[in-house]
Amino acid sequence: METPFKNDIFSMIWKAFKNLYPDKDCLCFWDPMIRDSEDGAPVYGLTDFGDDGQITVFVKSSLTIENAAEIFAHELAHVAVGVGHDHDDVWEKAFDDIFCEYNRIGEECIREDVCDAKMGSSDPYYYCDSCIHGKSDTDDFTCNECEVSNDGKPTMYIAKEETT
Repeated sequence: METPFKNDIFSMIWKAFKNLYPDKDCLCFWDPMIRDSEDGAPVYGLTDFGDDGQITVFVKSSLTIENAAEIFAHELAHVAVGVGHDHDDVWEKAFDDIFCEYNRIGEECIREDVCDAKMGSSDPYYYCDSCIHGKSDTDDFTCNECEVSNDGKPTMYIAKEETT
């Protein structure tokens, strides 16, 4: 299955997980029927380690995208470390690693998409490595958004056409 979104958060989280843990696998589902609480604590997702070895991740489908993304990464951290770790230091490291890899993928995706979308014009625009969104059409590569100057060094990456 493909996603039509260039910045699909869930695909990027999955890619981060698979980059870090290529031998781990699971089935993932949106689930509107996840219980609301367990032992007085709210439940937003769960990971089922089946007796047959199958691991299944469920994320509550009524969550906002931002919350569902965090819950998905949370559950994938459980898949990464296995049933023997609840929310201990090993699990925490896996969660942090997935988060960092997700951010790396996201920044890479933004740069590639901006550059890919810009081809075609003869007027160069330079996009800032510091804030990503700022641009410069000046020779000193000073970002119009965050005003960081790159002192004439081409540390900003080029795109050929400004998008609207």
